[in-house]
Amino acid sequence: MADHDAVIVGSGVNGLACAALLAKGGWDVCVLERNDWFGGAIKTAHLTAPGFLHDVYSAWHPLWVGGPAHAQLGDDLARHGLEYLNTELPTATLYPDGASAFLLRTAEANATELDRHHLGDGEGWLAMLGEFLPNADFAFGVLGTELWSRHGAALALKAVRRLGREGARDFTGKLLISARDWLEEAFISERAHGLLAPWVLHTGLGPDAAASGYMAQVIAVAVQEGGMPIPRGGGQKLADALVAYIREQGGTCETGADVQRVFPKGVRTADGTTIGARRRRTRRASARATARARPPRRPTTPRRRPRRHPPPPMPPRLAPRSHPRRSAASAASPTRRRTRRAGDATTARADHRVDRRRPSSRRHSRRSAEAEPAGAA
Repeated sequence: MADHDAVIVGSGVNGLACAALLAKGGWDVCVLERNDWFGGAIKTAHLTAPGFLHDVYSAWHPLWVGGPAHAQLGDDLARHGLEYLNTELPTATLYPDGASAFLLRTAEANATELDRHHLGDGEGWLAMLGEFLPNADFAFGVLGTELWSRHGAALALKAVRRLGREGARDFTGKLLISARDWLEEAFISERAHGLLAPWVLHTGLGPDAAASGYMAQVIAVAVQEGGMPIPRGGGQKLADALVAYIREQGGTCETGADVQRVFPKGVRTADGTTIGARRRRTRRASARATARARPPRRPTTPRRRPRRHPPPPMPPRLAPRSHPRRSAASAASPTRRRTRRAGDATTARADHRVDRRRPSSRRHSRRSAEAEPAGAA
């Protein structure tokens, strides 16, 4: 069984970046990929005419270039052949009537372009930037943070401290707006809608999905600030450079390795090979698979924490208020009094049954008077 410090299952850009950063920190890493290429949704292939390359899936990498992983690995990846090209006309939309709308590289240029289609839409763009840019660290922090973690809690606390409770609440509401609602509120022209709405689909969300409006803003701002960088030679160059750097640091990257099981001390592939991990196993479902692999824990009875202080004294019990009519009836009818002698529970239950069947004292007194002879008085 081969042992490594960390085993990463899957060679998508996130998995490769994770492996590269760990390798940069001195870890012995192993990347296992089921397909016959590295990169996951990054693949460049010859599909049409000879000499032409086509990106089958992902092609442009604005979020990667503007992210923290590229900031740490950019120089190392450049040594392995990664070079990004950019343009001042990053994206545009062509309409059936022959018109077109462009998303450009500066705020002023975009405001002028949107005003060209409808006067006033440029102000909507500048207003969006005025709200988005001061809190851009929150936006990109949400993209790169597991929300239900201590880092997510720290991000939420940072938002509350900066914006206040009401501001943080309003910011959360803006996070959940749909793309359709945001576009219709901010812009009048349908050309502006057609320019920005398609980018929501790149996030896996629809235009009516919650948070799709905020994701449209994130991508639009990323395109304006960073352009649309594409690797020279195709998107595959990013994956190839990451793999080359990992191997340069002593790591291992393998294709055709279909991982079937993840357990606490490593992984097992479809051909029965076991690869151990001394520190970490990383995959999307690693926590769930590891939980299935562990033996179930025995249920334990929760222990009560000892009291630091004695309990407060109980208030004195108050005697129940006696009803005069019931008291008189109880004195006249011995069977209504329940015994309190120890071991006489049977008599008490019998008295209780007699009480339920016995008529009221007033009715009993009237019936008794009618039953007496007339001369008894």
